Amino acid sequence: SPDTPLLPYWPCYSQISPDQRARYLSWLSGGKNRDLDEIGYVFLYFYGLERRALIDGKDYDLIVPEVHRLLNRYRNSSSFDSYLGSFLAYLAAQRLETLTEDNLRAYFPEMAKLNDLGTMAALAWFAQNKMSLPWDLAYSVARNFSGISVPSVVKKEISYLEDLFHTRYNLLFEGGLSVVPAKNPYRLKYRPASPSLLSSFFSNRAGSTIAPCPIPNPLGRKKQFSGLFSLWETSLRDVQPF
Repeated sequence: SPDTPLLPYWPCYSQISPDQRARYLSWLSGGKNRDLDEIGYVFLYFYGLERRALIDGKDYDLIVPEVHRLLNRYRNSSSFDSYLGSFLAYLAAQRLETLTEDNLRAYFPEMAKLNDLGTMAALAWFAQNKMSLPWDLAYSVARNFSGISVPSVVKKEISYLEDLFHTRYNLLFEGGLSVVPAKNPYRLKYRPASPSLLSSFFSNRAGSTIAPCPIPNPLGRKKQFSGLFSLWETSLRDVQPF
């Protein structure tokens, strides 16, 4: 109905109106693929995926591709991207020791676009397995942790930067950059998107909290990235005229 009120920022199924429930159930029954004016309805669905993985510890192999499908289908919310990206990072961190490289790529198919937590999880995997960094992960490490942000003029045509960085990385780090983790692990945290999960965890009604996941932490030895960060800085400078 055009008169259906907007969902609150953190929607909860038990508290939304009958019209809102009808709209949500119609979206579910239609295959969860229809255009929506409000990302809150997709969040309601994501809450169930979140609970299944974090509480039940099941169906990871079904949940991960479904999360990617949602991310690819609904691209207009930075909050949605952030929560789902961090969720994937936490799931990968939980299973880091059992993942193959193909498994890791299933969690992070576009490593050049990872957020900070996704970058930390992927970086931990390569350090743990004593493998050099592929260019796209090195790109995310530099973008997230160099302290030098991408100017807006470059963001408009980001492929120029990606191509230049890729070429120069392969020349400067033949075979890829190898990194060593610091002595102390990084404790990767995840804050649930679901308001019911959030309230139950942090009031201890669930009997526990979402424990931070310890993973290898190469960024604890930041000097080993100095050459990479210099490459990032010069690439940003040199690409701007284009």
